[in-house]
Amino acid sequence: SGNDGIDTLIIANQTGINSINNEKKTKIFPNPFNESTTITFANPNLDWFTFKMFDCSGSLIKTVNSLNSNSFQLHRENLNNGFYYFYLSNSGKIYYSGILVMR
Repeated sequence: SGNDGIDTLIIANQTGINSINNEKKTKIFPNPFNESTTITFANPNLDWFTFKMFDCSGSLIKTVNSLNSNSFQLHRENLNNGFYYFYLSNSGKIYYSGILVMR
């Protein structure tokens, strides 16, 4: 949203027949990033989440299990430049978005 480097994830919950409730729930800063970025997401009860990241071909690149905070740092490690999709999920919620990795 704008040039502030913050991306917002949207969670879509079905609230009735043909009705969607969209809520902004997550921030990624900085995005794009070189070495690391912080992903902050709505988790007021500190529920357990799993993070999964995919490349543009749909291949699973990274998994982080047992996240029970409201933020974590993602380090570049072996990621090539490019766009990656990810989601955070637990038994009741899924947050999804994309990250741009650049040198």
